[in-house]
Amino acid sequence: MRYFIQSVFVAVFLLLYPSCDSTVKSNNSKNGDTNNFIEKDYTLPTRFKIESKVFIFDDFYPIGWSADGKFAYITEPADEATGFYFFSFNIFDTHSQKIIWSWKIDEKNEQEGGNIKDTWTKNYKLFKSELVKNKITQINNLELKQFPISLKNQKIQFRKTIKYEKDKYFGFDVVSFAEFSIEKDGKKKSFYKKSFPNSLFLNITVLGYYKNPFGNEIFTLIHAEQRGYEGPPNVRRIKAGGCEL
Repeated sequence: MRYFIQSVFVAVFLLLYPSCDSTVKSNNSKNGDTNNFIEKDYTLPTRFKIESKVFIFDDFYPIGWSADGKFAYITEPADEATGFYFFSFNIFDTHSQKIIWSWKIDEKNEQEGGNIKDTWTKNYKLFKSELVKNKITQINNLELKQFPISLKNQKIQFRKTIKYEKDKYFGFDVVSFAEFSIEKDGKKKSFYKKSFPNSLFLNITVLGYYKNPFGNEIFTLIHAEQRGYEGPPNVRRIKAGGCEL
């Protein structure tokens, strides 16, 4: 009799165990579990195409997303006749709204000449290690979308507040404060908020957003128009913003 009861208990446990395991995996997936990340090689990202005869732009190269809301991208800041090459590799956390890792070639390096292909190849092991560490999946052909956001039959609206002041030296209006936010169910959530003392930013605008295909976050591509060093053409600098919807 004792062996019969033990046999029944084992049989019931084996029947129930797969069901329990399946439930755990399903719940983890819904909560943005990153254990499903598969390490692969990364390829040189494609530049976000924007052309203008009026402005000089920082070049922007989106790479991809993690399941927990981290967005990786590269910028090549515009050079205003310094003769140096500039480069910045960044991983932005949309929850903390901060760049959590960055690697740069800037004025301190005084690198004359360069390009993204050579920089990517030379530093690939470092870049890959950080992308893998943060479980970033590369996504080719990321689409920059426009506000408002449609989410589960809801319209998430875009809101902005920009304040200007007279520049003390030049006398024209410059941006002193900017806040960009989304509004959902009557509640506002900021995805970018900053003061600009002595910035010479003439304007600041949101070009659009990238939606995380693995989660519920957005990364916003922001352009701050800065007066050219000797006047026009002005420079459009890239600023990062983002949040959970």
